[in-house]
Amino acid sequence: MKPTIGRIVHLNRGANFKPSAAIIAGINPDETVNLAAFNEGGAPFNAVCVRGPSPDPGCWNWPPREGDPGAPVAAGTGAAPGTLTAQGGA
Repeated sequence: MKPTIGRIVHLNRGANFKPSAAIIAGINPDETVNLAAFNEGGAPFNAVCVRGPSPDPGCWNWPPREGDPGAPVAAGTGAAPGTLTAQGGA
């Protein structure tokens, strides 16, 4: 899949960090991208000239989709992280 402006990706910042959510803000002639990224608290930061897609530190990668082999699952729920479930009853 080719990166396009507005796509959601993960920024891999290294072994000591979880992947950061990011949006592709620009695509450079050398096929690197500029990202509007967010830390775990939701604070924005920029990352420019990032190569990818790759799982290597300092690169961006496509987020796993629910049901993909190797996609993370929230501990004890059997659901992918961020999955909403119905609460309460009638």
